[in-house]
Amino acid sequence: MQIVRNNYKGFKPTFIAEKLYEEHHIKIGASTLRLWMMETGLWKKIRKTAKHRTRRPRKEHFGEMIQMDGSIHDWFGTGKEVCLMNMVDDATGTSYGLFDTGETTQVALQCLFDWIMKYGIPYSIYCDYKSLFYTKREATIEEQLAGNCL
Repeated sequence: MQIVRNNYKGFKPTFIAEKLYEEHHIKIGASTLRLWMMETGLWKKIRKTAKHRTRRPRKEHFGEMIQMDGSIHDWFGTGKEVCLMNMVDDATGTSYGLFDTGETTQVALQCLFDWIMKYGIPYSIYCDYKSLFYTKREATIEEQLAGNCL
């Protein structure tokens, strides 16, 4: 620990373990070194504060906001990946989903159509920023005048 104290004070255990091997031919695991450094006061356990998104309260009424997302996975255990397009009501957790070969605009619109036929038109829809939901092109003058651009 004298070498660590004299030469590597302030460095992290993984780096020190590498340097001990390269410079001093001392092979020691970073985890073991970390424990020894904590025992001798050369290292303090640092807790990372998890970055957490601010939680918002759920909507109060059914249909106020629907969350929509697709997830590609081997859902049936056959080795073939398929997409589960899912819609969830924010207030109640009511869910509707359908499986298809991929996460496409057509599948998203079919899922939305099915939701509307079953539950009615939602007030708002929250989805991620995949290109299937948003366009990168400039809005036309007609779209701008009609207020149809995001």
